Amino acid sequence: METLTFYIQGESSAPWITYIKTDPEEVKEGDAYRLLVGVDDEEKDILRLDVEVNKEGKVIFRHRSANLTPDANGKYPEAVTGWAPDPASPGIYEVVCTVRDDTSAGVGSYRFMVVSAGKVTGWVSHTEEWEKNRKKYNLARKEIGEEVDREIPFDIYIGMDSPRPRGTNVFWSGERFELKAAVTGDPLWVRVSIPGTSYAAALTNTCGKNASGETLWTGSLWDRSMINKWGRKEPEQLIFLFEANYGEAGIRAFHVPVILDSETDYWQLHRLW
Repeated sequence: METLTFYIQGESSAPWITYIKTDPEEVKEGDAYRLLVGVDDEEKDILRLDVEVNKEGKVIFRHRSANLTPDANGKYPEAVTGWAPDPASPGIYEVVCTVRDDTSAGVGSYRFMVVSAGKVTGWVSHTEEWEKNRKKYNLARKEIGEEVDREIPFDIYIGMDSPRPRGTNVFWSGERFELKAAVTGDPLWVRVSIPGTSYAAALTNTCGKNASGETLWTGSLWDRSMINKWGRKEPEQLIFLFEANYGEAGIRAFHVPVILDSETDYWQLHRLW
């Protein structure tokens, strides 16, 4: 986290902000947070405080504390805002605090940064050739008669009569799995595995980014032993585990289920897997 604090004070008789802090002291992605603000006034008047939190040019949180009265020693109580309505997300937050008495005001500003704790989102897709084969298979069967450019949940797919429409998430056992991940932050590595098996692949950072600013990682997974391994008797669901390692911050994971259906072979295909 990086912080920058500066103050704009009014006349010498104006109240002022003594400090602005976050609770927790270091705000991480997903944290609930609030602001702690100290105030003072030379004349020890009754004060009121307005706190405004901005992110990306938008006001996301406001809080007002009224009737701030000093104790017998002239010390004002710490002003504590309520908890912000939304958990912290990555980015820079600007806090503006204005303290007032009946005649003047003082302003304090504070900046804090929330760094991404890391996130990975993954996709499993067909190679270009196998995507063509999937569509041809669907179009060639009058019971289907369309390309079926959509995913089909496993519980729905397994209940369909054969020949089942092969959605975008349905694979023949032995296809090469094309892998892509969108990752935030700067992970040490990104990998994909199939839990319960020895199949795994490291993904490569393409240095490209999507519209959300996430870095794109790609790779593929195939082994000769996968041919006819799954879905021969009936369709099976297979889980791909995407993992991004952020060192001390831990490993973030994402699961992608796909369907393996090799009950009906694509006999028209004569090519290497």
